[in-house]
Amino acid sequence: MATTPPTAEERLARLEGVYDHLASKADLAELRAVSKADLAELRAVSKADLAELRVVLKDDIARVESDLRADLARVESDLRADIARVQADIAELKGSFKILLIAMTSGLALLNVVLRFWPS
Repeated sequence: MATTPPTAEERLARLEGVYDHLASKADLAELRAVSKADLAELRAVSKADLAELRVVLKDDIARVESDLRADLARVESDLRADIARVQADIAELKGSFKILLIAMTSGLALLNVVLRFWPS
């Protein structure tokens, strides 16, 4: 079987295929280079962003801690005031209870005297 030489159209089609193949390899190489550059840029930006975020987070944490300390001090002060007020109320109730006991004792003593000397 003899091979016939390719026609001009077949040769042209084959050359176009080779050209497309070479072009796609060059495009891929260019895309790889661009991708590597983009990736390096993203890493650099990411590192800078992370550093900035760390600073912002540290500031935010410090502010929140300060706010919490102030709130805690305020609550503690309010609790101490409430405890002092309750202690004062207890002391007042103790005094009132003593007065009530004295009045009841006096009333009972007076009732005892009245009942003893009341004519029957």
